[in-house]
Amino acid sequence: MSVIVEDGQGRIILYCKGADSILLDLMDKSKNPEIDETQRHLGEFADEGLRTLLVCNKIIPKNEYEEWAKRYLVNLPI
Repeated sequence: MSVIVEDGQGRIILYCKGADSILLDLMDKSKNPEIDETQRHLGEFADEGLRTLLVCNKIIPKNEYEEWAKRYLVNLPI
């Protein structure tokens, strides 16, 4: 599940919630120095039988968002 918001500073941010097995593969590991520790914690939770979800975010350049919006928001019912 994802949502796109504009924050108080005018930045466009994509927030995404989903399965760790999917989101970890999509993350830029060079920008996430705690990824190894996060994976260790996820393994510990799984060993205890717990289900986990991750929440990630990405700042989207305004021009990229505007191009996306032109393609995907044109035919939305109001």
